[in-house]
Amino acid sequence: MLAYSFFASNEYNHNNKFSFKDNIDCPICYETTNGVKMLKCEHYTCYNCFNEIYHGYNKEPDNPSFPYNDDIYEEWYNDTENEKWKLEYPLIEKWDEKCDKIQDDFDIKSQKQRQLLSKCPLCKK
Repeated sequence: MLAYSFFASNEYNHNNKFSFKDNIDCPICYETTNGVKMLKCEHYTCYNCFNEIYHGYNKEPDNPSFPYNDDIYEEWYNDTENEKWKLEYPLIEKWDEKCDKIQDDFDIKSQKQRQLLSKCPLCKK
């Protein structure tokens, strides 16, 4: 009986946060497709818009290229605490700081996106 009611309604509830339904008209992209319903407000969006809103900004950032060749990178990676890197390869420290800053900014954005996950992109409820 449970399987029958699922297929009859074409709607599936997930963790009391989202409901999934076939053949909705997305108010964001205007496509007719499968969608996600926010249970707090009853708005639907399509899967693509939902993913873009909630996950599109959470892609891992691209770090700048390592300033020296791959052999030096391997050696540095296996012994990052060695003082010779600061003396012989000064660009590594700047590169590492820049990568850390990019990662910190990414972490802050990710945290904000997780907070938004509980809100509808249309009405913010």
